[in-house]
Amino acid sequence: RLSIDGVRAIQVDSSRYSAETGKGSAGAVDIRTGMGDDRWRPSATNFVPGFENHKGFTLTDWTPRGSISGPVRRGRAWLFDSFDAQYDKNIVDELPVGEDRNTSWRTSNLLRTQVNLAPANILIASWLVNYWNAPRNGLTFLDPLETTVDRRSRQHFFSVKDQIYLGRGALIEIGYAATRGFARENPQGRETYRLTPDGRQGNFFLRSQRHTGRDQWLAHAFLPAFAARGSHQLRAGLDLGRLTYSQLSDRHSYEIYRSDGTRSRRIEFGGAADVRRKNFEAAGYLQDRWKPLPYLLVEMGLRADWDQIIRRQALSPRVSVSLAVPGLENTKIAAGFGLFHDATNLRVLSRHLDQYALARYYGPDGQSLVGNPSVSVYRVNESGLTTPVYRNWSLGVEQLLPWGLHGRFEYLR
Repeated sequence: RLSIDGVRAIQVDSSRYSAETGKGSAGAVDIRTGMGDDRWRPSATNFVPGFENHKGFTLTDWTPRGSISGPVRRGRAWLFDSFDAQYDKNIVDELPVGEDRNTSWRTSNLLRTQVNLAPANILIASWLVNYWNAPRNGLTFLDPLETTVDRRSRQHFFSVKDQIYLGRGALIEIGYAATRGFARENPQGRETYRLTPDGRQGNFFLRSQRHTGRDQWLAHAFLPAFAARGSHQLRAGLDLGRLTYSQLSDRHSYEIYRSDGTRSRRIEFGGAADVRRKNFEAAGYLQDRWKPLPYLLVEMGLRADWDQIIRRQALSPRVSVSLAVPGLENTKIAAGFGLFHDATNLRVLSRHLDQYALARYYGPDGQSLVGNPSVSVYRVNESGLTTPVYRNWSLGVEQLLPWGLHGRFEYLR
């Protein structure tokens, strides 16, 4: 079973396939989606909000959800739309009424369509929107109203993919996806932010907004099965991606105080507040699903990644083995190894373009300067960068037990 952007594809031997019904005969390529059938099916749940008698009777949480699916054209085109939201209210008992609560809203909507252009050609498109609004975020007993931050973010994700069945078990897909993100943080003012042993005071020191973007092009191919010391099913693919990141920051000073109330340190900021960075990524992979014996399955793959910043190839081999123990038809043993590389993080690799911090230290009286100011500056040697790498090992045993029970042991390192 191969996950293809929410579509389950089961690849086996036969070449007989019908995209009109979305189902294949026994031993065919079977593509099923959550699009529903030729009937309109609405659903809704959790539309009754939650109330609480907490410093007065108030609405505290609400998580409405709803969806609808049905045919745009019966037997050929369908759509699915799902909406959900989450409302939360936080009340701090120790703060005075009127300054003791904050709220947040999260909403999400997924619109998805499937069109069967031909009996062996399926077009799938989706559009996902996420939104978050949290005024007075960070309110606690030690962080009163004036220290909080109004936070807001949104993200749009669009994708379109065309899957074409070529016969003899061969399938290709091409697609494009785009992501656009925005995040903003607004403090309540520009008063100096103060960190004391008794809590925070003043206004948070950072006002910022960030924009992110990603465009991705992909091409995948499931090749016809062939026999060579067992059956083989090859899969190959190519991914290209363009990423952008921009950040605009407005920082003012903040101060740190000792337990006796005297000032210990003051931090100010200088340098450019506008940061922009971009990157281009390319990846390719080849995977072989090999069945040398009826009770043994081996999957081997190699992935190669390259990007414009690191400028060196990162190879990721993967292998897994699944064994149905001969004579123990209710037992399966599986093991695997994979090497995984992190994607390049543009936000981390943009820090040296951001503002620098200037710290001034004060004596016990809180007024006299001690020593020279200290400057904190990020430096990056991009010629020596490598990507973080992880080595994952896994081992599992599955056993079908009496009375329809199923047991499984898994080990992951």
